[in-house]
Amino acid sequence: MQHASLPSDVASEHQRRYTEEHSGIAHRFFNAGWSRLQFLDSQIVDAVLKKATAEGVSVLPVHDSLIVTIRFADWLKETAVKSYHELTCFTSVIDQCQTLKCYCLPDY
Repeated sequence: MQHASLPSDVASEHQRRYTEEHSGIAHRFFNAGWSRLQFLDSQIVDAVLKKATAEGVSVLPVHDSLIVTIRFADWLKETAVKSYHELTCFTSVIDQCQTLKCYCLPDY
């Protein structure tokens, strides 16, 4: 696998711009909070995949996205919301699957 490399001054400039663009949450960057959120994200995906396996639903996880056929789009959304609630005891807010990054493939 080939890795891209950036000169440190270019990487620093990208990081500066990113931090500036997200100044409202920049104070949270580079601390333990992000690892806790990433772990929670992985727990949600794991819960969805376990439920999908038990119910015979095909789900393709790609990074932080879940891909299903259109027929299972509502199932995926409901299952992810339930899994989030089971893990956090909070109710999630979803804007047309944008948060879950639902990619729905046509049924064949």
